[in-house]
Amino acid sequence: MPPVKKPVPPAAVAMIDSLAADLQGTGIRANSILPSIFDTEANRKAMPEADFTKWPKPEDIASVVLFLCSDEAKLIHGAAIPVYGNF
Repeated sequence: MPPVKKPVPPAAVAMIDSLAADLQGTGIRANSILPSIFDTEANRKAMPEADFTKWPKPEDIASVVLFLCSDEAKLIHGAAIPVYGNF
C-alpha cells in the first residue's frame, strides 16, 4: 500500500506567500518545503508493507534545504517545493 500524500493546509501555503510578500526587496527569501512521508526507521515500522525504497530520505530533504540556502537559489522566493520521492 503506497503512503498517503496529505495535502498541505492552505493556511501554511498562505503564510509563506504572505511572508514572502512582506520580505520582498529585503534580500531575505521565504520558501517552504512540502515533504511527503520520508524514509525513517519509525515510518518503516509503522508501515511495514509500504515500498519505502521510493520514499525520500532525510538527506534528500536536507539537499533541498541546502539548495534553497545557496546562491543558486537566489531567484527563488515565495515557492512551495514538493519533495515527494518516486511514487
